[in-house]
Amino acid sequence: MKHRLTFVTTLMVLLCLSWSAAAQDNPTDFSGQWILDKVKTSDLPTTLESYTLHITQDAQQITIDPKIEGEIRSMDRRPGECPVARAGVEEEA
Repeated sequence: MKHRLTFVTTLMVLLCLSWSAAAQDNPTDFSGQWILDKVKTSDLPTTLESYTLHITQDAQQITIDPKIEGEIRSMDRRPGECPVARAGVEEEA
């Protein structure tokens, strides 16, 4: 019984090692055209028509070329202000 448990444990370790080695052979590649699904995304500006990212990637670098159609600027911001900077900050009277 003890030999069987040792065999099963060794087999599991070898399987895990082979899966990790196989994963390293195929690195993640984000290349392609990524399109924002407006149906699945909440809190978008009503003036945003489409948002697309064209991504190219090689072994050394990744390049992201965004294409925005419509307006994404929030109307309740001051010009030049980052919307994250005001998150959770109450206005002074």
